[in-house]
Amino acid sequence: MPRDYHAINAAVVERADRWCAGRLVSVLEEGYDANAMGAAVVQHLHALVKL
Repeated sequence: MPRDYHAINAAVVERADRWCAGRLVSVLEEGYDANAMGAAVVQHLHALVKL
């Protein structure tokens, strides 16, 4: 689910802030559902910019 992507990525961003001065390499992999992929990308990016 898209909001799960946000929660997972927000947790990773928070740990990157705490443990390595915010440095983070980000990779997003999604299955074959184009609609789900679009929503996942939006949530992934929102987490990275802390929205």
